[in-house]
Amino acid sequence: MSLPEILPGVRQLIVCDRASFEEVEDQWVIRQPWSTRFLGEGVQFPFSPPELWAYIELTGGLGPVCLGLLVDRKVDFRESPNPDEDFQPRYETIWARVSTEPYVFPSDVSRQTVYVLSVSLPELEFPDEGVYEFRVIALFGMSDEGEPDIRPLPGEPAEVFILDPARKL
Repeated sequence: MSLPEILPGVRQLIVCDRASFEEVEDQWVIRQPWSTRFLGEGVQFPFSPPELWAYIELTGGLGPVCLGLLVDRKVDFRESPNPDEDFQPRYETIWARVSTEPYVFPSDVSRQTVYVLSVSLPELEFPDEGVYEFRVIALFGMSDEGEPDIRPLPGEPAEVFILDPARKL
């Protein structure tokens, strides 16, 4: 497996109902972006949306890289009892997919060029209400144990709150 000479950075990541390039208008269309999503009446967890997409803008890459998406659920957001301690919340991975076909960032264009992708998220299931982080990842090969070595690309994740309005706090 070849690694890119320079990893791309995530310029923007939007989770939405649909992201598509409309050739007639010559523009990307993002339908119903997700930041907070309330379950509809009668819908229960685990919750699988009928359709979910990620709109991704990447920049600065050089060479081939196998890209993917990782979805983590924040499972521990308590505050640190010690204000001097840098508390890191715990995450549980609920979904991850990586393409086996590399995306090639060409060397004959400016590294400031923005590349736009849309990725369908089939079979994604939210197990419970909470905060979910979506991150663009790259495949770096396989570990000695035969597991994929995936790492997030530089850039901010997309954060989505999934809430059940029927649940009492």
